[in-house]
Amino acid sequence: MTTTTSRIRPLERSGAPAIPGLQARFFSDDSDYAPLAALYRAANAADGVPWLPTDEQVRLDFAAEEGNVPTDDVVFVHVRDDLVAATGVDRVLRDGVVTFELWGAVDPAFRRRGLGDWLMGWSLERARVRASREEPLAPVNLASFSED
Repeated sequence: MTTTTSRIRPLERSGAPAIPGLQARFFSDDSDYAPLAALYRAANAADGVPWLPTDEQVRLDFAAEEGNVPTDDVVFVHVRDDLVAATGVDRVLRDGVVTFELWGAVDPAFRRRGLGDWLMGWSLERARVRASREEPLAPVNLASFSED
């Protein structure tokens, strides 16, 4: 974890990959934007994606998002003090249908170790919980995307 203050809420989920020092937690506060922006930049640079956001751009993206509560819908994974992966679930309206969009990023140095699968499982579970609570009788879509 990056700090031991009470604002840090750990993610309790079984099946985490066996990576020494791995800890998962929920988004905490504004101090999380800089490491998330750095994670996006590292992942996007490795994948040839031209979007290399600044800390402020990530903060503004979160501020504009009305479809999630970051402290419940965004998870960070650290190895020791380094952010190595993040995922989240957003609720949006697409063509009049509620859609839960899943997103995530894994640091290139930590890929192919099971982090992506483990986090995708959490994201799917979170979307399912939100859909049953927020839209119990309505049709919903599940979506994700990848950059070209």
